[in-house]
Amino acid sequence: MTNWQPIETAPKDGTTILCYFPLEGLGKSWCRVVPVFFDEHIGFKGWTFASRAASGFSRGFEPTHWQPLPEPPTE
Repeated sequence: MTNWQPIETAPKDGTTILCYFPLEGLGKSWCRVVPVFFDEHIGFKGWTFASRAASGFSRGFEPTHWQPLPEPPTE
């Protein structure tokens, strides 16, 4: 069972979520699932990467699906 949902249903209140980016045309080595949040700054409105590991991505890529972050480990 999958928790992936269409990106149109994603929260846009600053909550960090996991998003899937198809990244057509890029090699298989690119990570397609990254943590993001919806950001609204002056001059920008869209998905912002919540991880330094994803800092090389272009804001030109748009996610197609999302899911909530999993619960962190308790031990």
